Amino acid sequence: MAYQSCPTHYAFTSEVLPLPGPSFSLSKNAIVGINTAVCGFVSLLQYYLRLWHLLKKDPALRPVGSRRGWLDFFQISFTLGFIIITVELVLGAISKQPRIRLCSLPAASLMFLVGGQLILFILLGACRVQTPFRISSLPRGSPIRPGIYTVIEDVIAVDTGSGRAYREALNARYTASPMFRRMLYDLNLFWAISAVAVATTVTAVIFAPSVPEVVAYGIGWAVPFSWAGIWALITIKWVQTSLRKEKEAWGKQSNG
Repeated sequence: MAYQSCPTHYAFTSEVLPLPGPSFSLSKNAIVGINTAVCGFVSLLQYYLRLWHLLKKDPALRPVGSRRGWLDFFQISFTLGFIIITVELVLGAISKQPRIRLCSLPAASLMFLVGGQLILFILLGACRVQTPFRISSLPRGSPIRPGIYTVIEDVIAVDTGSGRAYREALNARYTASPMFRRMLYDLNLFWAISAVAVATTVTAVIFAPSVPEVVAYGIGWAVPFSWAGIWALITIKWVQTSLRKEKEAWGKQSNG
């Protein structure tokens, strides 16, 4: 997501952050303001680019079967996450003395949002609940699929410009392949449980009275992004291995 495009965040000293050069330093307010502005600009840019692609007259990138003006599920989640993070950063930065612990929270909040959604999809799927409304290309009344399926569909279809052709191909692959469905279910669990667990730990550390603000700020931004990078690398290897096994299985069926 766009939130992951933010630059590495700085650690604070007690009042200012010394920088190279004679008698030059930045206050906490300036550091928080710079970080908020940069993250906000990157997030807003990606947000409005996706929104434009989904709302324009050409339906090429919109979910299959959706009418003009209907957003995909990722864009709706993007909106909610952007609102939550903006509120936290604004409330943390507006006071004369920034609330550093609150400004350390946005990445963990995003993990709670994403992980919570993925867990909800798992629970609804286990209860055989049908979609109460359209979820991207899945019309109302469809069996619930793993949340990771919808993330993959929306991000690749819109952000890479692959469009409806990819949405249709992904649906065909999911419908035809039990191994593919199992892989996505396992990946959903892998990301969901770890996201909530890491977010809970990071939040506890951020607000622990014994942890200095400088440490809380560093942990609040560094740990979630490090986790996302490591999990992404594991996921790439996992998917490559699973797809190779799926290909071998299809080959055996064809030869048999």
